[in-house]
Amino acid sequence: MKRTRNLVMDFSAVEFALNTIGELNRQVTSLLGVDDQIESLERELRWMTSFLKVADSRKLDNDVARTAIAEIRELAYDVEDVIETFALKVVSQRKLGFSNCVKRSVCFLNEGCLLHRTRSEIEKITVKIQELTRQFKTYDVTKLGNHGQGPSSSAERQEWRRPYPHIIDDNIVGLDTDVKKLVSVIVDEKSESRVVSICGMGGLGKTTLAKKIYHHNQVKNHFDHLAWVYVSEQCQKRKVWTDILSSLKITFKVDWQTRDEEITEELFNFLKKKKCLVIVDDIWNNEAWDSIKHAFPEKETRTKILLTSRNTEVVSHADRKGYLYRLQFLNREQSWELFQKIAFSQVSAVVVGPACDAGELVGDADIDSGEWVQDSGGKVEGRMEELGKNMVEHCAGLPLAIVVLGGILVTKDSINEWQMVSDNVISYVKRGKGHGVEEVLALSYDDLPHYLRPCFLYLANFPEDFEIQVDRLIQLWVAEGIVFTEEEVIEDLAERYLMELVQRCMVQVRDRDVANLKIITVQMHDLMRNLCLSKAKQENFLFSVDESNASSISTVRRIHRVSAPNILSTQCIKSPNLRSILLFGEISDESIHQMKLFRKPLLRKMHKYVIDNEDRADNTCLYVSIAAFVVFFGVFPEIQGYYTYMFNNFKLLRVFSYDGKDIEQEGWKLSGDIGNLIHLRFLSLRGVDFVQKILPSSLGNLRRLQTLDLSVSAWFTDSVHVPNVIWRMEQLRHLYLPYKCDRKTKLKLDTLRNLQTLVNFNTKNCHLKDLINMTNIRELVIRGPFEIKDFNAEDSDKNPPVIQGRYLHSLSIINDDGRIDPRHLNHLLSSCVCVCKLILAVEITELPKYFSSSSNLAYLNLRWCNFEEDPMPTLEKLPSLRVLELNALAFKGKEMCCATQGFPKLEYLSLDSLQNLEEWKVDDGAMPCLRRLEIERCRELKMVPDGLRVRLVFCWRVQRVYENRSAVGVLLRPSQFYSKRTRNLLMDFSSVEFALNTIGELNRQVTSLLGVDDQIESLERELRWMKSFLKVADARKLDNDVARTAIAEIRELAYDVEDVIETFALKVASQRKPGFSNCIKRSVCFLNEGCLLHRTRSEIEKITIKIQELTRQFKTYDVTKLGDHGEGPSSSSERRESRRPYPHVMDYNVVGMDGDIKELVSVLVEEGGESKVVSICGMGGLGKTTLAKKIYRHTRVAGHFSHLVLVYVSQQCQKRKVWEDILSGLKKLDKADRKRIRDENLAEELYNFLKDEKCLVILDDIWRSEDWDSLKPAFPVETDSKILITSRNKEIISHADRRGYLHELQCLNNEQSWELFQKIVFSQADSRENRVDAKMIELGEGMVKHCAGLPLAIVVLGGILVTKNDSLHEWQKVSANVNSYLRRDKTGRIEDVLELSYDDLPPYLRPCFLYLSHFPEDYEIHMDRLIKLLVAEGVVSPKQGGDDGEIAEDLVEGYLMELVERYMIQVRERDIATLEVKTLQMHDLMRDLCLSKAKQDNFIFLVDQSNASSLSSIQRARRVSAHKFFRINRINSPMLRSLIFFDGYTVQDDALLQKMIDSANRHEEDDDALSAIMSFSFFAIVLLVKLQRIWTYVLNNFKLLRVLDCEHVYDGWGCKLPNEIGNLIHLRFLSLRGREFLRSKLPSSLGNLRRLQTLDLRVRAGLCTGGAVHVPNVIWRMEQLRHLYLPYKCNCKTKLKLGTLRNLQTLVNFNTENCYLKDLINMTNIRELVIRGPFEIKDFNAEDSDKNPPVIQGRYLHSLYIFNDKGIIDPRHLNHLLSSCVSVCKLTLDVEIGELPEYVNSSSNLAYLNLSMCKLEEDPMSTLEKLASLRALELNSLAFKGKEMYCSTQGFPKLESLTLAGLPNLEEWKVDDGAMPCLRRLEIECCPELKMVPDGLRSITMLQELEIKSMPKMFMDKLVEGGEDFCKVRHYGIYIILHDGVLIFYGMVDMRFFMLIRSILVGLG
Repeated sequence: MKRTRNLVMDFSAVEFALNTIGELNRQVTSLLGVDDQIESLERELRWMTSFLKVADSRKLDNDVARTAIAEIRELAYDVEDVIETFALKVVSQRKLGFSNCVKRSVCFLNEGCLLHRTRSEIEKITVKIQELTRQFKTYDVTKLGNHGQGPSSSAERQEWRRPYPHIIDDNIVGLDTDVKKLVSVIVDEKSESRVVSICGMGGLGKTTLAKKIYHHNQVKNHFDHLAWVYVSEQCQKRKVWTDILSSLKITFKVDWQTRDEEITEELFNFLKKKKCLVIVDDIWNNEAWDSIKHAFPEKETRTKILLTSRNTEVVSHADRKGYLYRLQFLNREQSWELFQKIAFSQVSAVVVGPACDAGELVGDADIDSGEWVQDSGGKVEGRMEELGKNMVEHCAGLPLAIVVLGGILVTKDSINEWQMVSDNVISYVKRGKGHGVEEVLALSYDDLPHYLRPCFLYLANFPEDFEIQVDRLIQLWVAEGIVFTEEEVIEDLAERYLMELVQRCMVQVRDRDVANLKIITVQMHDLMRNLCLSKAKQENFLFSVDESNASSISTVRRIHRVSAPNILSTQCIKSPNLRSILLFGEISDESIHQMKLFRKPLLRKMHKYVIDNEDRADNTCLYVSIAAFVVFFGVFPEIQGYYTYMFNNFKLLRVFSYDGKDIEQEGWKLSGDIGNLIHLRFLSLRGVDFVQKILPSSLGNLRRLQTLDLSVSAWFTDSVHVPNVIWRMEQLRHLYLPYKCDRKTKLKLDTLRNLQTLVNFNTKNCHLKDLINMTNIRELVIRGPFEIKDFNAEDSDKNPPVIQGRYLHSLSIINDDGRIDPRHLNHLLSSCVCVCKLILAVEITELPKYFSSSSNLAYLNLRWCNFEEDPMPTLEKLPSLRVLELNALAFKGKEMCCATQGFPKLEYLSLDSLQNLEEWKVDDGAMPCLRRLEIERCRELKMVPDGLRVRLVFCWRVQRVYENRSAVGVLLRPSQFYSKRTRNLLMDFSSVEFALNTIGELNRQVTSLLGVDDQIESLERELRWMKSFLKVADARKLDNDVARTAIAEIRELAYDVEDVIETFALKVASQRKPGFSNCIKRSVCFLNEGCLLHRTRSEIEKITIKIQELTRQFKTYDVTKLGDHGEGPSSSSERRESRRPYPHVMDYNVVGMDGDIKELVSVLVEEGGESKVVSICGMGGLGKTTLAKKIYRHTRVAGHFSHLVLVYVSQQCQKRKVWEDILSGLKKLDKADRKRIRDENLAEELYNFLKDEKCLVILDDIWRSEDWDSLKPAFPVETDSKILITSRNKEIISHADRRGYLHELQCLNNEQSWELFQKIVFSQADSRENRVDAKMIELGEGMVKHCAGLPLAIVVLGGILVTKNDSLHEWQKVSANVNSYLRRDKTGRIEDVLELSYDDLPPYLRPCFLYLSHFPEDYEIHMDRLIKLLVAEGVVSPKQGGDDGEIAEDLVEGYLMELVERYMIQVRERDIATLEVKTLQMHDLMRDLCLSKAKQDNFIFLVDQSNASSLSSIQRARRVSAHKFFRINRINSPMLRSLIFFDGYTVQDDALLQKMIDSANRHEEDDDALSAIMSFSFFAIVLLVKLQRIWTYVLNNFKLLRVLDCEHVYDGWGCKLPNEIGNLIHLRFLSLRGREFLRSKLPSSLGNLRRLQTLDLRVRAGLCTGGAVHVPNVIWRMEQLRHLYLPYKCNCKTKLKLGTLRNLQTLVNFNTENCYLKDLINMTNIRELVIRGPFEIKDFNAEDSDKNPPVIQGRYLHSLYIFNDKGIIDPRHLNHLLSSCVSVCKLTLDVEIGELPEYVNSSSNLAYLNLSMCKLEEDPMSTLEKLASLRALELNSLAFKGKEMYCSTQGFPKLESLTLAGLPNLEEWKVDDGAMPCLRRLEIECCPELKMVPDGLRSITMLQELEIKSMPKMFMDKLVEGGEDFCKVRHYGIYIILHDGVLIFYGMVDMRFFMLIRSILVGLG
């Protein structure tokens, strides 16, 4: 008995149920009564999904696992049914508004019953889940598969399939042509195809054909060596290589100690030198090829490789110029010939014909009646031949099936046995003798990834030999939930799934679209369909009804899908859980005869009479009457009863479809009961006949419909009435209206925003304006009238576009009623810029203007157009046109002419029914690509044109043109989307630690927690256990989905604990303070405190229940034991292995590395250089290894060093293996010594060798300093040897060698990126001859920009596009989703390469990295803001930093710098004074990785234009980052902790406000001033109300917020800041910067925010308040505040006490008018101080200033800014302030002081000084030039009033940047030689009296940039070439930037430093 295997892990069922819950959460904010139950179900479903994924990865194949998976699927279906019913019947009624409230109150009893029923159903499901849990434990489900059971039967099948090349099969038919064709390609010396591939489905004879070639004499004579290797599904690269070595007789000893690099190099070199043929048999996928390809040379070789595979994509992946040979099925004659060879090979008798009597003796055989013999001529006759041919038909040309059948029959000796086999031929062929056909085909099924298996099994629905419409199949997949994604258009993903099934040869293409080559129809081979049916039955996936099993369907209780011939079959179905019915045939007379009504004798006789007389010509009225009676009173009512039965008993249906050919499911009318099917997603009534033409209005109940096909037929009339209810179906994606609707039909369709297909639209029955909202429309068919009302004919540009979307690719316009207005048609076409298929069947007489500018049109069909002028001169200019059909009076003229070079890409041309056409001329050079020409019914045409004489090859079937093209892999293989296991989980210690910290703070605040002591202590213990589990999980590198789910649940629990405890601490525990007054307060509020205490206890009990539930799930799914059995991070190991470099393999697609190579080679070969370690560093994918290999092969390097070796280190550094590999590469280690030699001896031997010899050791891909420390004992310090390192961590170089040389690899520039792209995508010949489409070049350049200069991304993009050169449509598809394609390329290379960096992150860095996903693309992230956010979020708590004496901000800064050093983020700008990082930025592809990981871990929800509407589906969202402003009330998560905005509220976001502003503008244009003022006033009031509501919603609904950041939303937010801001008691970060309020008074409730760490109050007050803001004196309560930004201007009533803010580090906009100066004394941690406004020291002792207390007590202040617009500041006060600022390194003085403060004379730390408005009278340079640390000096805006400045020798020893701006009196500036020796940048601006630049600039050799702005023309002229000052700057390679933007460049400079300094100064500017 065979074991079942490769189960259908039905993720789709569980994921669809989860999606249903998500949709429910989107619809309502509260699920009153069932909230907890639904949340619990959602958690359980996530656990189930995780278990299924782990089970799939372990290949569980036993019956216990099968039962578990079946039970999970049933549970998922039950959950989905219950939840969706609740959503549709209850939740959808819970809408806002008075009328809806009235409706609900009327129906409250009904709603209550439904709610009770839902709760009961959920309780039943919960009981089932508990039962399933018990069964999991009882039968130990989770441990199955851990101990090597594996898919052994699959391995057995592979083993008996192993070929032996010396064994030749003699039973071969029909391969002669194939052999001849392939041999000619293989031995062709000129062929560019290095890899030749034989592809086809299993059993076609690929291996047999390969063996024929292997033994072919011509092949043997052509090649020096032949090798055969068998790969199979389980590709083991090392075994493949050794087998090839063995076949080639290469004398190279291989044992377990031999390195892979040594094996591949030996094989590589042999194949490169010799002419070999290597046959790689049975290779399955791209990954297998990638693992073995390093042994095969790509260029400069005569070796060829022959692959056999079931996957056509492998050949295009292996070699883009490879030759693909698709093996075809045998035809009938070949099939019969093969059958005869096998079945009759042992026969010695002849068939006894009909004339032979029974028992007659012929020859030596005694034959019974009907037996057979064979005559001397071997001819088979009689009954046996008839049976044989009939059975061979069932094999459908598959050789293996014929061989199996023949093998069965060859031992059968009688007609009876043959008849028995014939009656059950499929069963016999499947089983075979020992190994049947099913075993072979099942290998293809075994190899399917989990997401493809349900797609394949779904094909079992379709009848035998049925041509499956691809668009219909995709719609069914989507409706069933088999395909589901939120990342892209779901139909595109389904199309890729289907394409992969095609590439795997599991379905066959029947027809392709001639325009875009997309598949139109597919078909299954009969035997593949039998496999599909068998597997579907095995999995209880569906029930296919036929004659053999129709009666048994009633016995099956849990059917979910049924496919049947007609509706009569449904009466036997008893399962109420049915989800899908597909009907494929008509109701035959036999079926009608079996109806219940004909059991009555009278009706039976009447029906018999009708049947008997049906074909008589003289039928009488009696016949007609009887026939009508039978149909109308018998058949129709019974069929109507079937409809009623179905619509009332299968209310959970998702799919109801009539399909097939010539369906006639007759009925009286479509029953109104169809409205009961509220779950329906797919409804097709195409071709159904109804007597009554009115469709029921109950169709409007089907709100979940995605596909609706109403192409019904109607008796007696051709028009149908469609009720106006379709607008309710907002999820509709595909709509097919009737061919003709009646006059009363008028449909509103504007709500169908997701619509992709709209067929039979017209302006008579629909509203044209509705098309504008259909922005996703892809296919549009207009049938009937089309008219644009109120069309502006004078200026058509003023008419709004008809089509707004950019996805429309197919447009058909058919009008049988007459002409269409050409202006309307032109306007319609003008908005269809992306259309590639166009059908015009309407009278228009002249071509629309659209054709003169359409660059995308590939297919054009014109009918009934009656063109008077020849259309060819216009059409022949269409650059992309491939198919043109002129049919049915498209052209009325007599002559047509096709000019030279016309129709450059046309492949198919049809001329049909052009009745007046007499002459057609075709010039030479026209239509160069034409493959097929069809001329029909052109009676006046005299002859075909002469221009066709040379080139035309007639192809009578257009399909052949496209099937024979090597279009392998037109679409991407979708395995990269879902096949990889998730890994390297976010072990979120931070959330658990922050919760523990919260409990710790609570315990510190109060000594007794009366009533909740035990619960909180228990929670604390549980959290510590959770933290321990997370650490162990991280140590084990658990990477499966069950572990991921466990960690996500722990994180959510930790958040819940923190929320509850902190709320209790803030509201209850903080009130429990000692003292009599506090006791009185508590006694007054004791009821309130009691309620809070009770609520806290209840919340803790809920959390305790969740913990118990989590404990149960841990046991059920055996979480803690995962990882103990060697699963490990296998996918991470695979990624590392795929990255292993092989030094002998060179990459020829290299661009832009010449400078890098030259620089590094010069450093390496430099004699006496101090750098013993040279490092190449950069982010993943930049080409570090490629550069290292180029250096390794460089001739100068090879000549300089005596020995070279390259070893691969990787993340898993094993020092002994590295040392062994180095010694082995140096040929200094015998294989025998590897095992016995000790580590110390190994290191010593390597050390001595490197010390004595001159060697270059390349250590590729080293990750950590610890790895270097483990390796360095083998590397001597004093030696001529050098070490070259490649790494993603630049910290290693300084750690390895402090004098080491660091080379940071940069991204490619635009030109280099385009050059690399062209190398891969376009051949040199195409580029040279300009044969590349200009549109493709434009698209290519746009896509290359998305790669942001990353070489790996460009290579991957090129690999995607290289197979799509012929399809502009495919290029446009990739271009529209380029980031998605790059992220999920064929091999996952980009994701894998970048993900290695993520894998290596320690746990404390992962949340920091993921937090960067908050920020938009190309966003410059301010370092200080990011640090504050990370501290506020608890990634690093203040306590955490304080434990070691380190401030939390410093710790976070260190974390971010580590990310910088790991090249995961890039530095954009540094502080010129401190060199600290100011701004950061992420590479686009690194950001994509960050977003992917953040989404994977539910770390954040990112809101942009594409997903704002789906935000409400995330009920447990903790962080929201809004890149596009959205309706905040869509957020459905009360647990939200972080809300960050990057975009503001705009009028365009609100339709009502937009209409109001438009109305006001119209009044203004009409000079109606009063109406305009009123409109604007009303608009302002509505806007303010809306903004106020937004604030109120946020503050009342998200009370657990920790972060609220509105810094980058520059718009008004209402009248005032609401008092409800005080509700956010958990807030740590609040930024209101830039917010504008009409009322300037901030609420006193701000004082409730006692946990605030950052408060930014830089709001903008209304004009009526003069810009001044009133801040209440409550900030002193925020004792944890660390960063405070006060308003720019406070009103006179503001007086703030800040003395309690002892932790304050940043204080901005402080002044002594609104604050107390003495409070600064307590701020001992202050780091940055900005004083804006008055500064006065009261009671100042002027006589003895030393007696005044210091203003600043702390020693950390490094940045001080003083701004005073009101006038002069007392110099004594300023000097006293500065005297206490001993650590300041940045100082800005924007205040009138007259003379420099004394402080400046003695400041040794000052690095940056900015003076503005100081009005200094004496030259400050003599003092400032003595500042030893000054690096940047800016004198701006009247900083100096004098006329002369002087810089002396040796002055400004470290100054790098100097700015002189706004010094109106400055006339002369002198600079002595030797002054400012380090100056790199000088800026002079607005100094009108300055005569010239100083002569001393000649001696400043470091000067690189001189920027001159707003200076007199005379001054400027002196600096240009020929000017008198030109000589002062010309010889130093300076950038001179003139005021008009002209850039003059002299010499070469360090561009990187220049750009760095410039960006720094611009930032400071």
